[in-house]
Amino acid sequence: MKKILLSFKPFWYEKIKSGEKIFEYRSRFCNEPVIAYMYVSKPVMGVTGVIKLDRRIELEDWKLQYKDNDEVYKRICDFMKRNNYVMPITEFRDTNLLSIDEIRKNVPGFAAPQMYYNLGEESELLKYIEKNIVFSGLNIYNSFEGDFTEDICRTISG
Repeated sequence: MKKILLSFKPFWYEKIKSGEKIFEYRSRFCNEPVIAYMYVSKPVMGVTGVIKLDRRIELEDWKLQYKDNDEVYKRICDFMKRNNYVMPITEFRDTNLLSIDEIRKNVPGFAAPQMYYNLGEESELLKYIEKNIVFSGLNIYNSFEGDFTEDICRTISG
């Protein structure tokens, strides 16, 4: 499975970690399931957490699928102003923190991703992360069985 480094603001990281956020929305994204190492921006500034994302879904497709549900349709239209794709978050695993300083010390030239970047199997960053990441035991699995329409393009507030 393809592996990436995906950037998150702390607010969204916490919502995924709590299980409240089960979909990830992006304007650009690869078209295959991925394992994403979560880079969390200031004040965390490091890799902490791993998620599995299923294949992307075009919001345009959801717009057609939910055209008869006024509430969901309106939410999708609103999200389409900022995003093109949605990826179901099938799994979250909590980890130790690999700080940006620690990573830069061991992987020269490391730059935090603005959105995401691919981690090739031979990349020094991937090797470093996989060697040093420790899973904490907190695992969240989202099956997407049953009715999850209330979660589609739902606004999450803090």
